[in-house]
Amino acid sequence: MGTPISQFALVIDDEPSNRDVMERMLHLASFSVAGAASATEALNLIRTLQPLSLVIIDRQLPDMDGIDLLARLRSGYPDTLLIMATVQDDDATVERAFRLGCDIFLVKPYGLVELVTKLRNHTFERSDVRLIGDRNGLHPYRGFVGGIGV
Repeated sequence: MGTPISQFALVIDDEPSNRDVMERMLHLASFSVAGAASATEALNLIRTLQPLSLVIIDRQLPDMDGIDLLARLRSGYPDTLLIMATVQDDDATVERAFRLGCDIFLVKPYGLVELVTKLRNHTFERSDVRLIGDRNGLHPYRGFVGGIGV
């Protein structure tokens, strides 16, 4: 019997309670999880989390825009699942996040439980990317039609 491969996740959020909830949820899905309160802290920590499977990034970080960090991580970690988690769900923010490499856009507080359930039950596939988690649950994202994410 082989040794299980650890899955590492990183949660980047400057709000300790938000970070703690997301870390706990990912632990339930059998991830080894680290947290960072800033982009600088995350970039210093990320090199130690190999192989890095998943990153959840808050939009408003004290030292960098979360979407800019997401774009930077996408170029360095092309196979890592990148998730933006924010209360900001305006069309421009969502479109920019997906354009720069976001796989899943979660509108806080929606979608995290459903995502973790999929991860925990091993029903999440890389083909599931470009999802949006909002008040309608976790669903495919194809752009905006009349101001509504579809």
